[in-house]
Amino acid sequence: MKIVLKQDVEKLGVEGEIKEVKNGYALNFLIPQKLAVPATKKEIEKAQKMQTEVKKRKKLALQDDKELAKKLNKQKIKILVKTNEEGILFGSVTTKNIAKEIKNQNKIEIDDKIISLPKSIKKTGNYQIKLKFAPEITADIKLQVIKK
Repeated sequence: MKIVLKQDVEKLGVEGEIKEVKNGYALNFLIPQKLAVPATKKEIEKAQKMQTEVKKRKKLALQDDKELAKKLNKQKIKILVKTNEEGILFGSVTTKNIAKEIKNQNKIEIDDKIISLPKSIKKTGNYQIKLKFAPEITADIKLQVIKK
């Protein structure tokens, strides 16, 4: 069955794309979830217009991501945490904690999903964190975990 995607669907395609999928997948999942519509002539014409708009939006988003990466690259972020005497945290520092501190310290809001932690942070110290905005756009920040 031919469909037109109304939203990006992981491992299938992006908004506005025309795809051939199995009938059951389209009728039982994509169409009821409003992720796609059947590919009629009218919908195909809409999809072609939508694709040009999507390309423009993605290009603008990519430029914004490059600017953000430039601003955040080599930044130092400090997080105050509760620890025991040896410097071991009660819990761990998560990507959400890091995103919150970036917002507090730099007035820049980022999605915690772009933050890549090399390992679980459970001790005080300095860490190198990578922010991956897009496959080709990354920034490295220095994270300093300090005892309260």
